[in-house]
Amino acid sequence: MGERTGLVARTQIFNPRERATAYREAARRLNRAGDREHSTDFLATARAIYDADLDARGGPTELSADDAKFYSTLSTAYREAGDNDQAAAVLTSIEAFVNANLGQPYTTAYARVLTGWWQIAENSVAAAQAGELSLTEAIQDVDLLAAFARGAGIQETTARCGNHYTIKTMSTVRFSNLYAQLGLESETAQGIDDFEALRQHECTRERTQNNAYAPAMASVYASLDRLDDYQRMVDATVDNERNRESAYRELLVYQAMELALAGQVTEALVLLADNYADAPHEHLRSLTYDRGYQYLALRLLQEGDLAAGSEVLDAAWEVALSEEFWSDGTPLALIERGCAKVAHLRYDFVSQESGQAQMRTCRDHALAHYAAATVPTRLQARYRLASGFHAVNLSDELLDLLIDARALVDTLDTVEARGQQRRQLAHQAFVNRHFDLGWGILTEATADFEQLAGTALTDAEIRDALSHGLGLASTYLTGASELRRQAAETGYLSATERERVTQARQRATAILQEAGHTSSHDVVTLIEALASPSDRAFQYRSAVQSLAEARAYTAAERIARDTRHATPDRHRMLSVIARAILAEDDFPGTTLANRDSDGDGRPDFLSPLATPSELAASNLQLDPDMDGDGIPDTLDRTPLCAACDG
Repeated sequence: MGERTGLVARTQIFNPRERATAYREAARRLNRAGDREHSTDFLATARAIYDADLDARGGPTELSADDAKFYSTLSTAYREAGDNDQAAAVLTSIEAFVNANLGQPYTTAYARVLTGWWQIAENSVAAAQAGELSLTEAIQDVDLLAAFARGAGIQETTARCGNHYTIKTMSTVRFSNLYAQLGLESETAQGIDDFEALRQHECTRERTQNNAYAPAMASVYASLDRLDDYQRMVDATVDNERNRESAYRELLVYQAMELALAGQVTEALVLLADNYADAPHEHLRSLTYDRGYQYLALRLLQEGDLAAGSEVLDAAWEVALSEEFWSDGTPLALIERGCAKVAHLRYDFVSQESGQAQMRTCRDHALAHYAAATVPTRLQARYRLASGFHAVNLSDELLDLLIDARALVDTLDTVEARGQQRRQLAHQAFVNRHFDLGWGILTEATADFEQLAGTALTDAEIRDALSHGLGLASTYLTGASELRRQAAETGYLSATERERVTQARQRATAILQEAGHTSSHDVVTLIEALASPSDRAFQYRSAVQSLAEARAYTAAERIARDTRHATPDRHRMLSVIARAILAEDDFPGTTLANRDSDGDGRPDFLSPLATPSELAASNLQLDPDMDGDGIPDTLDRTPLCAACDG
């Protein structure tokens, strides 16, 4: 595998950054497969290629957020391979960039790197909390955010006073909160020190928006039991009346939490009710949780105080069904972040039966509320309710919601609107494991595509048809992926399920570039009818991406190598194909297995990095006949090639 992957990277990917990325990702896959030798060689090659490219662009002083992410991920790959020295060494370009800007004037180029890293660090922490990323990698990304924030250059007091300090303050708030979420006390304390130092500068006092960041630090101070310090900071530095009120409201949330944890739940509830008398959505947030922050009910329940947590959930439920709460908001705000959230907490921590009962009440309340709304809004409400029913394990009633939504879609006026909603509805059916419904809806959505493609004459109409065709192919692939995800959980796929995986990929491929196979139109033919070369280039990249995800690599490569494309576009598309090959995974959702040659739901191999306890908890069992030719692998001279046995 190592030699073949290296050959592809050397001979078929010409953009140096894309080639370095391919080597890096191949190295990580090889390491997980136990091939440490090739993995280490590929990591060194990846670094050498990227270093040379960065030098050609001006060196570390020209670093971008994408460059920083490459080196950060490369460092993680070295750490995974057990080479901590190299893991530290590859970060030198980032360190050089930060050091070069220390004490230098504020630049928008540096700000772009800094603000570009915000989302990277936040996504890493969220992934680590969900168990999808190592804690070490998340900490490294937050450390880099802190380094970028502290290294931001100085801006002298001018008419633009505060541009530097606004970004620096916002970044400090972000990394401090992330450290607090990760439970890193000393780093969190340093973040508070940085924030308070910034609060003393005349620019942060002059610019009103800097005061708006103070409330966002309440959770940081609270994580270290320093609410008194928080209050002193607000009193001393927040001059704007509105921002001061917001800061005090956040303070009261944590004071209420202290009361509840001390056994004074009633007093805590009264404090919050008074605090948020005019803000029901904020009131519910303070009673439950929000975006990684544990508030009253969740904190109590996770502390093991079931009685107190249940009492808070009763109060939250009352707010979630109140007339004031439902007076304004989208289905996301009113359902998913409202009654469905409370029902889910009750299901998880108090009683599954009562949580399910509340979810049914939530459904009835929401459907009544949206009875006279537009069809798209009524559909969005049903999608949000479906997610809530999935969370409390009410599969049959969830199916009823989706069937009801399917009938609503039929009432929409235009084929564009019906097609869009059918794709979304099929996606909902697949992720909630109602596959029969999903396939049926996609049949209707395919007819929508036929109609749109067959009548598209102008560029605008062609783009609409392309959007539907690409989205349709993607939804077919979602169906295949969810079936494979189910196999990762159950360890088996039936013959019917295996056929559906194959058909889903074939139908996606046909929609993309095989008119006449299952449809009379395809995406590639539509792309060729576009007048604008830039439009065609963009759409070709999307088509190649989708073909690669459908594992139609030959078809994707044929398009990518077409000499009509500009050289950079060809390289970009070939890189997309290479990444798709490297990312191929027959068992999404688990790291225990990756490859299933005959598609029966049983893995060819199990990860050498898996622990005995992980394997014992899994339903995955090694396939005794990897190529599915009926000959046990113990007797098969070519166990991975069914066609070779003749």
